[in-house]
Amino acid sequence: MTSPSRTPQTPRPTHLIAWNRDGGEAHPPSIRVLLDWLERDNNYERWRQDTTKVMIRREVVAELKAHGIGHRSGTDVNLKICMLEQAYLTARAIQSRPDLYKQVIHGKEISTAAHMRMICEHWSRLHPLMGPFMTHADDVRYNIRTE
Repeated sequence: MTSPSRTPQTPRPTHLIAWNRDGGEAHPPSIRVLLDWLERDNNYERWRQDTTKVMIRREVVAELKAHGIGHRSGTDVNLKICMLEQAYLTARAIQSRPDLYKQVIHGKEISTAAHMRMICEHWSRLHPLMGPFMTHADDVRYNIRTE
């Protein structure tokens, strides 16, 4: 007797929907919901301390769904938080060593602050949230040049 075969489901292409552009009149964009969640109740600290993150990702997906956003998966959440961490660390490196990270656009050097905003759009929210938890190991993990 054979068991029925299961057809693998093709994941929805959520990577095509920008986190800051999927909001509408009925709900905020995914990035706002995620940042609000990370700032609330020491959630980012919990994220940093949890090794598997499976339950936390489910919690964030449930939060997104509560705001009418049903197209994000736990994997999407994990990837986005990693991207936010990398952007934060890069902006922090730019701030601490602007001489290493000079940026020229259209023949003009831009300010350190403008360069940081280009790299980390959410710096003002991420710095108080992530700053206390980031270590040199994070710089190494994300291949951030600090020297």
